[in-house]
Amino acid sequence: EWIREINSGFPRAAIVAVDIPSGMASDTGHSPGEHVRASHTVTFTAPKLGMVLPPNCDFIGELVVHPVGSPAELLAGAKVELSEASDFAELFAPRRRDSHKGTYGHALVIGGSRGKSGAAAMA
Repeated sequence: EWIREINSGFPRAAIVAVDIPSGMASDTGHSPGEHVRASHTVTFTAPKLGMVLPPNCDFIGELVVHPVGSPAELLAGAKVELSEASDFAELFAPRRRDSHKGTYGHALVIGGSRGKSGAAAMA
């Protein structure tokens, strides 16, 4: 009831979640029930996996990760990395007007099998 009221009872309010929105699963992208749809989420040390996987990622709003003094070795063995838009910024830099597709390299696509080459051909 409370989560439903937070999500619908305050239409003009910005909802700020601390750590993770209430009811949201922290280790998978699918929450078992209703969860808060936040406008902003402030979490600590690192994002939780459930916050960055769909469909949960659509309900955390603007994400801020704040350090709280967690030891570096806590994340040293982490096997998950989060890519952000800034990691790919140079790939989307404006191109010169006098350039063409050959100016920027080539791609080799290997895929499909007999009778199943549609996706590779479309690439």
